[in-house]
Amino acid sequence: MAHFDTKTPGRPLVILPGLGCSYHEWYPIIEVLKQTFRVISFHRHELDNTTERGTAGVAVQLRQLLQTIGVTEPILIVGHSYGGLCAQQMAHDYPERVRGLVLVDSTSVRLRQLDALTLPVLDALSTDQVWLDKCRSYAEMTRHALCEAIQPELTQEQQQLPVNVQQELLDFETDPLLYSEMTTAIEQWQDDALTLERRGRLADLPLAVLGRDKELAVNSGIEEGLPEAELRLLEDTWERLICEQADLSTQSKLLFVEQASHAIHLDRPGPVLDTIRRIDERAND
Repeated sequence: MAHFDTKTPGRPLVILPGLGCSYHEWYPIIEVLKQTFRVISFHRHELDNTTERGTAGVAVQLRQLLQTIGVTEPILIVGHSYGGLCAQQMAHDYPERVRGLVLVDSTSVRLRQLDALTLPVLDALSTDQVWLDKCRSYAEMTRHALCEAIQPELTQEQQQLPVNVQQELLDFETDPLLYSEMTTAIEQWQDDALTLERRGRLADLPLAVLGRDKELAVNSGIEEGLPEAELRLLEDTWERLICEQADLSTQSKLLFVEQASHAIHLDRPGPVLDTIRRIDERAND
């Protein structure tokens, strides 16, 4: 499936999932949204129809997809994590096509500040280079070998989804092309973010910025045996970067969602849905 389109009556709404994430994990939210909106999404590695790469390439992909499916009116974009960085790119490159923006614990245009932190224990567990090495290795495997290497499992919440959606999630995670796309994104996201930062604000675009629960993230890390000092430094910095995103527009609203991890849409779909409705109303005034 190259893209997802509910084709339901209503204003068009595009969901841009995070890096390595499928729009299928948004299934419960989409089921609600499609009662009001025409919901559209795509997997970046399945719609690689441009020579552009990184966030600029995603913006081109989205513009071409909208043309292909006949969506000519401005869209509302919901971007999660890396998808939020791509959403900002789309708003900068094609402002006439975007009527509102919802950033869900989005990657910041100043993400380099996270890399500048001194986090010896956390960095030993996960760095861009670790991600790159793993993604490059997975991209070279066959689907069967990748399935053996990853041994994907569904969460308890995902096991409650329709059987066909569960299978789509498993198939998504074991596609080598996914990891090729992730490699490109990781290689370029520092430069992409810096370029977007230099382009400045988004004027008066209706904007909502959602951030995760800092204390929940810290406490979850402590339970895993990670050092509290490093966790607090990371989460304090992440929180500040989220706050700065509210300065992108003169029409912005900032909300930190209690009891929500980075995957706010999975942990607390209610506030995400409420925020989308409010931005839609504001953009429609």
